Amino acid sequence: MCSDGRKSAPWKIAVAVHLKHSTQATNRWLADQLQMGSAVAVSQYVSAFRHQRSPEQLQIQALTEKLKALYLER
Repeated sequence: MCSDGRKSAPWKIAVAVHLKHSTQATNRWLADQLQMGSAVAVSQYVSAFRHQRSPEQLQIQALTEKLKALYLER
């Protein structure tokens, strides 16, 4: 796994975005499982991802697309 353990680590946001899009995972569950802080924080990270296109957001988008591709290969 990635060594970046920050609550707002790009890989964590990518996983949260992917799971929120493809499952019924709640913000509380994602916050607990990914150690992202509060459910509100997860909501804010996902919302920021969906509304901004900073270099970090583009990196997260690329990670999300990789997750989708891996999932579809199954």
